[in-house]
Amino acid sequence: MVGEISQIEQTVTQAVTPAVEEAAVYVQSCDLNIDETPWKERRKRRTLWTMVTTQLSVFALTTGRGAAVLQQLVGEWYSSILTSDRAKVYDSYSLRKRQVCWSHLCRDFQAMIDRGGPGKGVGEALLEHAHVLFAWWHWVRDGTWRQSTFQSHVRTLRASFKMELEWGSQSACPKTAATCRELLLHEAALWTFVRVEGIEPTNNAAERSLRGAMLWRKVSYGT
Repeated sequence: MVGEISQIEQTVTQAVTPAVEEAAVYVQSCDLNIDETPWKERRKRRTLWTMVTTQLSVFALTTGRGAAVLQQLVGEWYSSILTSDRAKVYDSYSLRKRQVCWSHLCRDFQAMIDRGGPGKGVGEALLEHAHVLFAWWHWVRDGTWRQSTFQSHVRTLRASFKMELEWGSQSACPKTAATCRELLLHEAALWTFVRVEGIEPTNNAAERSLRGAMLWRKVSYGT
C-alpha cells in the first residue's frame, strides 16, 4: 500500500511539473508579494518561499534564504516591484522597486508604545500617521478617492512622518531609535504603493499564502 502511494505521488509530480515550471517563469514578470519561512525537509533546515501575484501563487523550497536564492527565484533581470517585510535579503533590490509592508510597521510602532518610557510618544505619533494613511488608502480602494488625490494628500503626511522618524532616531530608547534609523534608510520603499497604482501597502497576501504551510509545519514538523 505504501509503495502504491509513492508511485501515485511520482505520477502526479510528473503530471504537474510543466505547469509548475510555467508558473515559476510567469511570476518573474509580475509585481510580487513575497515572503519566506523556516522549514524542515528530512530533518534538514530549508526555507519555504511564496511568491504571490493577482493570478496565482508559487511556492519554492530552498536550502538557503540569501540574495542569490532570491535572484534565482525572481530572475536575474527582475524589474517589477517586490512587496515584502524588511528582511535583509530584500536589500539587494532598489528601494524604488520595493514596497515595505505597513502592517509590519504598525506592529513595530505598537511595540514602541508597549515598551513605554521615552519611545512611547514616538510610537504613538508614528502609529497615528499609519492609521491616517490606511484610512486614505481604503478610500482609494472603495473608489471614494482617485489615486491622484491620494498622492496629493500623502505628500504632507510623508514629510511629517519623516520628521517623526528623525525625532525617534534620537530617542533614549535604543530599540526605538534603531527602528527609526532603519526606516529612514528604507524611507523610499515605504511609499511605492502611493506612486505606483495597483501596489498594495502590505505583505498580507504573502503571509496568508504561507499560513497553511505554517499550520502543516506545526503538526507535521516539515516534509
